[in-house]
This record gives sequence, structure tokens and C-alpha cells, in this order.
Amino acid sequence: MFKKFFRISPQSFELVCQLLGANEQLAKRTYRGGRQEIPLEKKVMIVLRYLASQETILGISDRFNITVSTFTKYREKVVNAINDLLPRFVQWPEELDSVAIKFNEMGTYEFQNIIGAIDGSHIPIEQPLECPNSYYNRKKFHSVILQAVCKDDLSFVNICVVTDEKLKKFESSINNLAKNVGTVNKRIDEIEKGMEFVNSSFEVSKTERENLKSTVSEIQINNGEIVTHLDDIRRNLNHLTERHLDLQTRSMRENLVFSGIPHKDEETIEETENIIKNFMYTELKMETTVGFHRAHRFGKETEFRDKKMGG
Repeated sequence: MFKKFFRISPQSFELVCQLLGANEQLAKRTYRGGRQEIPLEKKVMIVLRYLASQETILGISDRFNITVSTFTKYREKVVNAINDLLPRFVQWPEELDSVAIKFNEMGTYEFQNIIGAIDGSHIPIEQPLECPNSYYNRKKFHSVILQAVCKDDLSFVNICVVTDEKLKKFESSINNLAKNVGTVNKRIDEIEKGMEFVNSSFEVSKTERENLKSTVSEIQINNGEIVTHLDDIRRNLNHLTERHLDLQTRSMRENLVFSGIPHKDEETIEETENIIKNFMYTELKMETTVGFHRAHRFGKETEFRDKKMGG
């Protein structure tokens, strides 16, 4: 599973971490507080997953629980560290420069930085007993495909020939593919039968939905009538409330009613009395101090009742 995910074996991964650990860019810093540094193994895993898959940067960052900026920073450092190791493990033949020069001098055209010429050829053979169709080419004869790479002096440096074993594996793969296609076709038939059942169920659900829609329409009509009745009840209640307030106000003798004075949250009786006195002194310009038996709010929030003491 590890190799499938990172395209490298666990043993090779440990070796890569050992080699990259000596690089200055990935050297462990001295901890001076704050967030802990990401371990070297996790840095390498992040970059290997990025190089081994087509997963997005955002997806990889979320998978390894890091930010996109952190991913970008360590991607550059790990890739640079790997590039620093390339001369140690990837070495080109020393004669490539001279081969490139000779290719460049050939003919009237310039072939710059060419180190070899590659081409393929059909080598005619008699029709084989096994897998004859695999040897039959587009030129309508049986052959073995030869691929070769040569230098400027026409000497071969690499040759690749398709062997019987490879062809057998190829034909076996074709047969397996044919079996898989048959399995897929069978599965498609099952899906089509399932779709027929779904379509039948859908028609039943469609009829039930229409019935439900009709029921909902009736409920909406009844609901509209209920709303109308509630509006009538609400208007009657407001009318009764106003009449009650009017009768209550008229029945009060020797009372003073003030309207329009703002109401404070959690206002006490003493605070209400002080507000009335201040209002009479500042707004009504009354210099005589008036005593109150009781001062409190009633009815709507902007109305007050104060019972005057004495004459």
C-alpha cells in the first residue's frame, strides 16, 4: 500500500530520508519555542505524494493537515535537495559531448545536442504457430518489431525486440480485457433492469406526488381562511384593549398621566418617580415640588400614571 501511494518502497524511502537529511535546506532547526517543525519524513512524504499523483495542492495539504503555504515551501526545499543528489546517482557517458558535436557536423542541417538516433523496423518472419495475429503488421506480413538507437558512426548503443514471452503476456492481457468487457456488459444489463424498476417506481411516486400536491392545495386554502379569522380576532382584541385602556384612564381620579417619556430597562418605582419630577421641573417649568403617593408605568410603554398627594 505504501508503494502504491508514494511510488517507492519503504526501504527506498528510508534511504532517501537519510540522504536528504544531510542537506542544509532540510537540516533540523534548533527549537526556540512556538510551533514544532514538521518532521523530515513528513516533508518527504508530502513531496513524494505530489510527484507520484495528480492530486491537487489543496487536496495534499488537507490530507497531511498543513497549510498551502507550508506545502509550497517544503516542496521547493525537498525538490532542490533531490536535485543536489542527482550527480551522485545519475551519470551520463563521458563521450556524449563528442557524439553531439559529430551529429551537429552531419550534412547541411544542424543537429544540436543530439546524442543518438532512434527508429524501428519490421524484421520479416514466417507465420508462427502461436499468436500469429500478434505478429501480423500493418504492412500485411508477419514480422518482429526491432527498435534500435545508434550513434553518429551507425554503431548500436541500444536494441529492443518484442519477444514471444512479451507477446504472450500481451495476448493474455487482451483476453483478460475481453473477459472484463463481458463482465461489464453483464453489469450494464443488470443496471438497465434496475433502471426499468426505478422508472416504474418513479411513475408510482409521480402519481402519489400529484395526490399530495392536491392535498397541500386544499390545506393552503383552509389555512388562508384560518389566517383571515385570526386577523379578525386580532383586530377585535386590539379594539377591546383600547376600550379597556380608555375606561381605565377615565376611572382614575386625581391622577396625572404622562405620555411619550422613554422607558428604561428594569426601571424601579423610585426611578420612575424621579423621572416624572425631573420632567415636571425641566419641561413643564414647575418650581413647586409635587409629592406622589405612587408613580408607576401602565398600559403602553410610553404612558405613566402618578397619583397626586393632597391638594
